[in-house]
Amino acid sequence: MSKEELLNYFSKFMLYGNWKRLGVTFKTQNAKYFYDAGTTNVFECEDKEFSVVDNILQHSGLAYLEETG
Repeated sequence: MSKEELLNYFSKFMLYGNWKRLGVTFKTQNAKYFYDAGTTNVFECEDKEFSVVDNILQHSGLAYLEETG
């Protein structure tokens, strides 16, 4: 996904205000995951997916993605 596609996709979640409410990322020795608090599902992530979601949650939104390109 391009930067613009990622920004467009995640911008719809800005309505919630507190990005950490969306879920949490975590790692094991074997894989990386995202726990979706809304659905209570756990999703295994590829490295890039994990990085994007983790940055969004840790930096409260899209500003960090916009800065890093």
